[in-house]
Amino acid sequence: MKNNFKIIISLLILQSGCSLPKYLPFSENIDVNPYGSRIVLVNKNLPNVSGELISLDSNSIIVLSEKSKICIKQPNIEINRFYLYYARPKQYGWLIPLFTLPTPFIHGAYSVLSLPVGLITTIAVASSDFKYSNKKINFHQLKMFARYPQGIPADIKLTSIE
Repeated sequence: MKNNFKIIISLLILQSGCSLPKYLPFSENIDVNPYGSRIVLVNKNLPNVSGELISLDSNSIIVLSEKSKICIKQPNIEINRFYLYYARPKQYGWLIPLFTLPTPFIHGAYSVLSLPVGLITTIAVASSDFKYSNKKINFHQLKMFARYPQGIPADIKLTSIE
């Protein structure tokens, strides 16, 4: 029983450490969010970039970097894969202890089998998020998630975007 308690506490600590930027909307507010979605670009030769998706064209993607707070223009041919987070995940972390604690009492000796299945299931539900990758959408479809989906307006300079 002590080991179960340690596992549950460890999982809760791990879950609380996972967070996304504040500019990502809750799922109910996706259609009124003025910012672009968070994107992580895994590049072939250049350093990886993560931040807000500002705009893209047929040859490159512009991302407002989380680290440097400046816009970085990445050529499409350099991008190996990408991960796009378009909304904050719902917080289901409280389900893990709720569904794990009663298992030994309900299932008895069979909890040796049912406890891992329950943990895997509740962790999968609790850690699901609103995310796309290059396996699900292509570069052209990324425009829907950019701050400026039709391109950066002529009167706005990249250096002035915050």
